[in-house]
Amino acid sequence: MGILPPKKKLIQLLGSLDFFLWEYYGEGVLGKIQAWIFRSRIKVIVKLLRKVKLYPRIILDVGCGPMFISYALVNKWKSEYIGVDIMNADRLKMYRNVMNSIGVKRLHVVRASAEFLPFRRRIFDLILALDVLEHLNKPRKAVAEIHRVVKDDGTVAVSLPLENLFQRLCRIGFIIMRLTGNPILKRAKRIPITRTPEYHYAGDIKSYDGMLKILREIFSPLHTKYTPFGFHKSININAMHIFRKRS
Repeated sequence: MGILPPKKKLIQLLGSLDFFLWEYYGEGVLGKIQAWIFRSRIKVIVKLLRKVKLYPRIILDVGCGPMFISYALVNKWKSEYIGVDIMNADRLKMYRNVMNSIGVKRLHVVRASAEFLPFRRRIFDLILALDVLEHLNKPRKAVAEIHRVVKDDGTVAVSLPLENLFQRLCRIGFIIMRLTGNPILKRAKRIPITRTPEYHYAGDIKSYDGMLKILREIFSPLHTKYTPFGFHKSININAMHIFRKRS
């Protein structure tokens, strides 16, 4: 069983112009490189979670999007997976039904904000926040909410964009795809290279270092890995962090 659902099956269920399908799988040379970079985050997170020998009973995915990652987590660990996102409710139900159709049955979805999670305290064994915190107006509030609902000694997996020079240069590929008529990227108004875009670190924490500082104040770091290449963060795009809640 792979990390992500079979692409052909997703095309049958979603159509070839679905944004998340493009983001995860790509089309054309540049699109496939971009998708490989994106998927590398998912693969690293799954490997790191296996490294800590985690067997979660209940998983919360904050900012879950299409919930493709549930394919790698639910059936392997026999876990209950709950996705939370502010996406349109009908779209969330559509992605839930798609994942049900390809065999992920213990999956639920709730339309809610990461800054106001509608759950009681200390109920989740594992919480994912993958490419989410940097988009929020109040990431401090979201981090506090994650801390509230994760169990004592529970695990939190976070991915964050580094927003270094290497990442900004890599956006040239997006600009080329847009200029050559990519139907997905035509929707983008502007793809900045020389600075952090408005959609990254848009709230009250303005940098990767600032976000990491807030997380380390209330969680104990277990593992860090940079993607897609590993080694030093200067030649990578994202940082993947595994934390444990302090007792």
